[in-house]
Amino acid sequence: MEGMPPRRGRRFRWSVPLGRVAGIRISVHLSFLLLVALVVAYPGPLGIVGGLVWIVIVFACVVLHELAHSVVAQARGGRVHAILLLPIGGVSQIERLPEGWVNELLVAAAGPAASLLIAGLAALAAVGFGHDLLPIDLARGPVTTRLLWINLLLAGFNLLPAFPLDGGRILRAALEPRRGVEAATRAAATAGRVFGGLMIAAGLLWDLWLVVIGVFVILGATQEQTVTEAHLRLQGVPARVAMRAPAATLDARWPLPFPHSGGGPWPVTLDGRYLGMAREHDLTASTHGTVADVTDTTVEPLRPDEDLGRTGLDKLIAADGQTLPVVDGGAVLGVVRIADLGPWLERPTLGAGPPPRR
Repeated sequence: MEGMPPRRGRRFRWSVPLGRVAGIRISVHLSFLLLVALVVAYPGPLGIVGGLVWIVIVFACVVLHELAHSVVAQARGGRVHAILLLPIGGVSQIERLPEGWVNELLVAAAGPAASLLIAGLAALAAVGFGHDLLPIDLARGPVTTRLLWINLLLAGFNLLPAFPLDGGRILRAALEPRRGVEAATRAAATAGRVFGGLMIAAGLLWDLWLVVIGVFVILGATQEQTVTEAHLRLQGVPARVAMRAPAATLDARWPLPFPHSGGGPWPVTLDGRYLGMAREHDLTASTHGTVADVTDTTVEPLRPDEDLGRTGLDKLIAADGQTLPVVDGGAVLGVVRIADLGPWLERPTLGAGPPPRR
């Protein structure tokens, strides 16, 4: 499933990078240690070593599921930054999704299709080795049989028609041609909240793990709806219209520590040309060096004519501090902050007209 946007040029906080596949960075969140601790404390039928090996195998399948999303997204013109592994599954950090409901349908379906393919290969291997396919038991029995059922479970769960699961994205793509993207998003998000509530109710009766997943689904559905509606309302709004100008900038050669002044992050310039962004914490915590030493030069600025609804908002969400400079020919013209976009986000008509007067 696709989730939060990436931070460009930074490692995910509280995560450990595992490597890259097809140019996509794969990281594991440190909360994954809770799952390891659970296996150690309650080994189950597989024992500690067997349980840990099984976790590795399961999450290798999750990585393949997410890689399928990412590879198809890249092939359709999207930009994929990374995959983050969490105890409840994996999240593809897709910086820019390819536009159009057909592309969304293909990207969303790719993950479950990969899981079903793995399940089919596992079934063939099980039959070849003479392993029984039934009964269903994820804690015992041959690895081939367990691989079959865990991947069927992964595909089936993700195909539930609930945002932000893959099935919810497929539902939105199917509804979009007839109802429009906003109404389709609202329907898929509502389905997500309903399914999330049902998972929580079931979890309170049978398994608390379902409660965690249900809460994640509800929060994810709400976030997806909010972000989608923001994109729609910001379409047609160029960065130069929403920016604050002039912008205060820092010279890269100024010494540290920098006096506390509030606000930030700050655009940093060298000889009048944009260099990157510096966060206030880094500026005040460092006791030696210059501003250049704590400047993140990978932060991509906004162009004056960049459409906030199409690409600008994604950059803003990905930026630390949710502030980006507007740069033209190397010169910083101003800054755009998410906090300043309220007038445009309140417009009842999508992508049309100036913001309302206050």
